[in-house]
Amino acid sequence: MATLATQSLTHSIPEPPSKGCLVRRQPELVAMLIGMGFSPEDAADSAQEAVVCGLRILDAGHADDIMNRSAWLRSVAIRNARKILRRRRQRQLPAFAVPEINPFSEMEQREEETHRLICLRAAVAKLPDALRELLVFCAIEGQTYVAASRHFGLAVGVVSKRLNQARQLLRSTLRQQGFDVPE
Repeated sequence: MATLATQSLTHSIPEPPSKGCLVRRQPELVAMLIGMGFSPEDAADSAQEAVVCGLRILDAGHADDIMNRSAWLRSVAIRNARKILRRRRQRQLPAFAVPEINPFSEMEQREEETHRLICLRAAVAKLPDALRELLVFCAIEGQTYVAASRHFGLAVGVVSKRLNQARQLLRSTLRQQGFDVPE
């Protein structure tokens, strides 16, 4: 009878944990995590972290506090795998949230505007004198066709016709230089 009681006691007491036992369980943990749908890399990382955590507990002398060590080790591995997934999701920003940063964009815009103005001035300078003076008077100085007709001594219809000619010449000159000019 004493031997029977002794046998039942030895089976109910878990074997003392060892570092080798924890390390031998790592492949089982990896297979379990892969079976749960985690990637092999994440499964291997999580199983390794679980084993390292178990080794720390062993070194601290707290292994006896854990009732079911294999269940504990499995739950630690699963928690680590989920933590890895959460971190990866947090690091990935949606495509629309990533601003495109160009520290020279304002400077490039200024250069482009300056280039456009230089080309526009050159195109205006190429216009015949009569058309250029009329265009500057109306378009730049903001005068009306009636005021232009009085100033230049022309009929309003002639002012309108010459301004259209000046605009068409400007458009064709700027298009030849590669600018997209509306009609």
